[in-house]
Amino acid sequence: MSSQRGIITEAFALSIVGAAFFNILPLYLGAAQDHFALSLVQTGYVGSAFFMGYTIATCLAFFWMPRLDWRKMTLFALGLGSLAMAATGFADSPTELLIAIIIAGGSYATLYGVGTAMIGGLPNETRNFGWKIALEAIFGGALLISLPILIVPTYGFMGISLTLVVVGLLVLPLFHYTPRQPLEKVQMSASQSTSGVSVWLLLIALLLFFTGETIAWSFVERVGDHHGFDTESIGVVLAVSLGFAVAGSLTEAYGAARIGQVTSLLVSALTFFLALICFVNLDASAFSLFTIGACLANFSIGFGLPTLVAICAHYDVSGKFIVLTVPAIGIGAVLGPALAGLATQAGGFTIMLVMAGLIFSVSIILAITGIQQNGK
Repeated sequence: MSSQRGIITEAFALSIVGAAFFNILPLYLGAAQDHFALSLVQTGYVGSAFFMGYTIATCLAFFWMPRLDWRKMTLFALGLGSLAMAATGFADSPTELLIAIIIAGGSYATLYGVGTAMIGGLPNETRNFGWKIALEAIFGGALLISLPILIVPTYGFMGISLTLVVVGLLVLPLFHYTPRQPLEKVQMSASQSTSGVSVWLLLIALLLFFTGETIAWSFVERVGDHHGFDTESIGVVLAVSLGFAVAGSLTEAYGAARIGQVTSLLVSALTFFLALICFVNLDASAFSLFTIGACLANFSIGFGLPTLVAICAHYDVSGKFIVLTVPAIGIGAVLGPALAGLATQAGGFTIMLVMAGLIFSVSIILAITGIQQNGK
């Protein structure tokens, strides 16, 4: 395997491991709620705790990545994350679960951050980020199909946690491809100059984009359960819906450059709003509407997320800010489950979905504003 191909393969592998928790988030939170008898708000805090550690670690990565050995830090993070995730499966109380999940979040974020920075330093960022999200969704879909059938009935919540540990260890054969220092960023031409303000606008837009998406995604399993759909059917739908995330990412990888950045964002927005309409209009007999909503929501994530990250990478002349896309995603993932739990407890699932739509709308407006600033 050539050096560049090995680097991109390792970057994809690190991203898959770092994203695995998010991709099975509805299943993980549902299992945690049942195992620990948590309230909706407490359930939301479990997801937020993981992404709080995630965000802290990736913010710190902005400072250590230019100075420390990436390979050693990645190996350390994998070991610590594996131990912490295993500890969540053996936790005896919600407090122990939260402590372990914060540590696991920080560790897996380091893996994801290194993978993202590796991709950002290579050519063809739009296509590579599209493939990155697609592969994350493919692996997440495989987990969502297999866990409810093979693991949860016998091993329960502990089985989910230990499966995530095993997934993390799968990257070990590729570790020698992890660079020790940042890859050289290919500089933009003078005609592609960028505004520092617009890069920050794009990062804030990414944060809000993921907040809105995560509000809907984190409680979609609870939405289905609320309407009386059985757990196994919901798990199959969520797994199938990740196939639409793959389709969205591959469409982005090969089509976004043709239709332009703004149009790509509008496509993501349209599909997300259609998904919310499906969820708002659910009843006990509308399982097909639930299926359509889940598939549209994941297509929106799969298409919109790599689009926004690639836009940030495109306008990041220095190559320093691409790693901040990870804490932007992490902060969105912290806020999403907590806001979903609070909104649902205060006013039901409809209020939660309306909140997701409003936050998502603001993100699209900010992103288009940032792109237009770069065009001046």
